[in-house]
Amino acid sequence: MLAGLLALPVAAYLSMSDSPDVRGRLESMQTGLTSLWGPGGASLENVFIIVGYMSIGLGFLGSPQVFVRLISIRDEQEIRKGRWVAIVFTLLTDTGGFFERSFLSTLFTKPPRMA
Repeated sequence: MLAGLLALPVAAYLSMSDSPDVRGRLESMQTGLTSLWGPGGASLENVFIIVGYMSIGLGFLGSPQVFVRLISIRDEQEIRKGRWVAIVFTLLTDTGGFFERSFLSTLFTKPPRMA
């Protein structure tokens, strides 16, 4: 999974034969797509949307495969090592997923026609 999430964005970027202006192409598809706050700008509604999406990950801590690993920890040293492995893995997969979605949507979405 990690290899795919890191290799696919690189392959997509390298396959862009024309100008790889990813940000400009994403913005032309939908206004506000490249903004942290979305198309509506900074608003209370968008704050709730962001917090809601971030809260989805809270349920992950209670999933059985993670719970079994927490039970099998032998000492505090393993907790410290596991913390950094989990942080690095999460950052790599999330970054790869973000760039994968950005690059592939610019590759497979036709630009809007100008009238």
